[in-house]
Amino acid sequence: MAMCTTGINSADYKLALHQQQEQAKLLAKSLKQWADLAEMMGQTELGERIAEAATKAAEAAESIHHAAHEIDHLHGDHDHGVTISAG
Repeated sequence: MAMCTTGINSADYKLALHQQQEQAKLLAKSLKQWADLAEMMGQTELGERIAEAATKAAEAAESIHHAAHEIDHLHGDHDHGVTISAG
């Protein structure tokens, strides 16, 4: 991500957030699979705890998605690649 003393590039920032969102989605999917496996093995409590973690990862992905959309409102326009000044 391009960073400097005058701010950050909003397109780069959104790209980084999108990558984090995709990682969180993958984590949620993987955890769900592990939870299902634990349940199939009769490990109910373990499955429930892993399923809870999967839910939290999915919630994190959704929060990141909303955060990325907030970048559009920081400058009052939807121009990709604007530099958001620090102060």
